Amino acid sequence: MARTCRDTINGPDHQDTVEAGPKAFRTAADELAELVDLITQTAQTQESSKTATSAGRTEALRLLGDCAFELASSLHAWCAANDMSDLAVCTDLSRTDITRGEVTVVVNRCKDIQKWVTEHLDSLTDYKVAQADVNTLKNRIKAFEEIQTKPRTTKATGRAATRQLEAQFTRLDNLFASQLDKLVVKFKSVDPAFYEAYKASRSIVQPPGGKSVADANVVLAPNTVPGTKAA
Repeated sequence: MARTCRDTINGPDHQDTVEAGPKAFRTAADELAELVDLITQTAQTQESSKTATSAGRTEALRLLGDCAFELASSLHAWCAANDMSDLAVCTDLSRTDITRGEVTVVVNRCKDIQKWVTEHLDSLTDYKVAQADVNTLKNRIKAFEEIQTKPRTTKATGRAATRQLEAQFTRLDNLFASQLDKLVVKFKSVDPAFYEAYKASRSIVQPPGGKSVADANVVLAPNTVPGTKAA
């Protein structure tokens, strides 16, 4: 694992050895530390691009459902008290009923409630229903509709993060193969314990699926492209 290699190199047990070694190794080690942080940040961006939209849609649906249910309940009570049987049937909805179904079904249902309340608004004064309540429902319908298009932007962010991760992992592989793995040989006779610790962190592991990965304790980062390595 790149993080394990970084910690081995920067650990207090071998600090003097590393500082006394080739400057090129220290420079490569600094680049490794920078890459580990960069990969971690990019992976977090990739993950948050998925969870943020999901959470936003859930919250928008909850707010819409609460508002529409409150108005539908008040309208139903008025209908029942005034022998408006047909409309009473239409507004006899549970909280679950309000948000049941596909997006278009939910939106149309809430728009119907908005329309019906608007038509009978003057009669709903005693039920504490005002134009401000209708406006709130209208705004929440709009917010729920708008957030349905956000996944396009979010997916674009996620795809960009994935491309960045691919480039960062390539850079990481090259850094190990052409710099660190070569330069660490200098320490084999000077500090065998450090050399062996480094080699252990770079040992070959066999993850599920049988594909060898030249990095100890490698796990796939959440939602990264198959075959890439976690920092």
